[in-house]
Amino acid sequence: IDCFQKHPDNLLHQLVVRGHDAQGTQLSILLGNVLAFLPFGFFLPVIFQKCRRLWITALLTALFSMTVEVIQLVTMVGSCDIDDLILNTLGGLLGYLLFLGYVRVRGRITERLDAVRQQSREESHA
Repeated sequence: IDCFQKHPDNLLHQLVVRGHDAQGTQLSILLGNVLAFLPFGFFLPVIFQKCRRLWITALLTALFSMTVEVIQLVTMVGSCDIDDLILNTLGGLLGYLLFLGYVRVRGRITERLDAVRQQSREESHA
């Protein structure tokens, strides 16, 4: 597919290979792609128990992103670019990491609340 060929004017190519600084517009595009898929990576494991593995979330995020890119290619709406696929997948992975952080914090809060409740019960029975 033409949209997934390596082009020297791609944003990631400019930033990583050629070392160009990101202009404001390019940086907003980069962040926009990452942030757009962050909720997908967060809510996928919340909604579907089977998606609580990193590789499953990464695969589904990449497939969903590729679907969006192919739709853009076929309908000629937006731009179809390999950068988008990479950045969207990265956004999904960051969302998954936020999910893991949420689970960890929630677990600690639950443990502390349980300890306080247990202590309260013991004091009321004494």
